[in-house]
Amino acid sequence: MICHDAGFPELARILILKGADMLFLPAAWYKESKDICSINCASRALENGIHLAAVNRWGKEQD
Repeated sequence: MICHDAGFPELARILILKGADMLFLPAAWYKESKDICSINCASRALENGIHLAAVNRWGKEQD
C-alpha cells in the first residue's frame, strides 16, 4: 500500500485475501498528521490479523 491507502480498509483486505503475509506502507505524511497515520496503520493490521510495516518520509521540503 502507499501513503493514504492506509485510510481505506478495503485495499488491505484485498491484499490479504490475495495471499499477502505482511503489509508495507511507504508514506509521505505531514508531521501534523502523524496520529492519523498511526491510527490507520494499527487499524489495518488489527482488522486483518497481520503485521504492517510503515515508514514515513524524512527531512525538510522547500518552504
